[in-house]
Formats: sequence, C-alpha cells, structure tokens
Amino acid sequence: MPAGGRPTVRSRRLGAALRQYRQAAKLDQPQAAEIIAASQARVSRLESGHVTARVIEVRLLLDAYGVKDPEVRNKLEDLAKHSKNRGWWLEHAEHLRPDYVDHIALEDDATYI
Repeated sequence: MPAGGRPTVRSRRLGAALRQYRQAAKLDQPQAAEIIAASQARVSRLESGHVTARVIEVRLLLDAYGVKDPEVRNKLEDLAKHSKNRGWWLEHAEHLRPDYVDHIALEDDATYI
C-alpha cells in the first residue's frame, strides 16, 4: 500500500489511467490479471490506487492495452516509480491551514490535468 496507508494522488492517477486504457481495449479485470500473473483483486487495487504498481506491471498492461505513445508510457511509468510519494505539502501540513492544504492538492491535480 502507498505510504501512509491511503492511496496517493499519483497512485490514483495511475490507477485511473490503467482502468481507462483497459476499458478502451475491451478487456476485463480477470484478463488484465492474467497479463500480469496476478489476481483480479490486485488489478482492482491497482486501479483504485490502493496498491503500488510495479513498472513491469505497467509496461505489460500498456503493451496488452495497445498503448504505443512513448510520452504516455513514460508518464505512467514515472507515476509507478513515484506512486508511494506523497505531495510535498503534506510534509508541512502541520504548519498550514487545512483549507490551504486542500487548495494546494487541488492545484496540483489541476496542473496534472
């Protein structure tokens, strides 16, 4: 599980992208599980961001989903490499107002989008 016991923004982003590409490829979770030699539960947890995806899993899934764009692949592999990292602002959360922490997190998400 990502550090802190909760999904990180990066792991959720990666999971959402993997789910989107899987669905576009018209595959279901059991089929994706076969690709990475894992359980359907692991695929579900990957797609929800509750577990950290290994880069090799991301590569195998993207190959199976037909994702060829090197920019997309690099971005998703980078998310996998750093998916355990929490946002920089969380290290300083005790010194910031809670609403400002939320604002920074939303700004980070908007920048990503």
